[in-house]
Amino acid sequence: DLLPPQKQYFDVITADLSPSTSGVKEIDSYQSYELNIKTLEIASKYLRSGGFLLTKVFEGEEFNEFLEATRKDFNKIKLIKPKATRSNSPEIYYLGRKK
Repeated sequence: DLLPPQKQYFDVITADLSPSTSGVKEIDSYQSYELNIKTLEIASKYLRSGGFLLTKVFEGEEFNEFLEATRKDFNKIKLIKPKATRSNSPEIYYLGRKK
């Protein structure tokens, strides 16, 4: 870890992460899930109570599993699909407030 654990340092964490896409929806969504689970681990350690996590997630088989994982530390969850995003794109943004 770069920062000592057990201290909350940040009010907001943003992660506009995307895996190198393969064109295979199942692989791409799984890799997005893995990136976002790591982001969630970081946010759980370093985000202050009441702080926000905004991250890009690919909808896929693991999407509900990701949402369930966030409920431990986050509430007031909102899912956002920006107008600029193609309608057939699996990208969606997750916004959650840390408990």
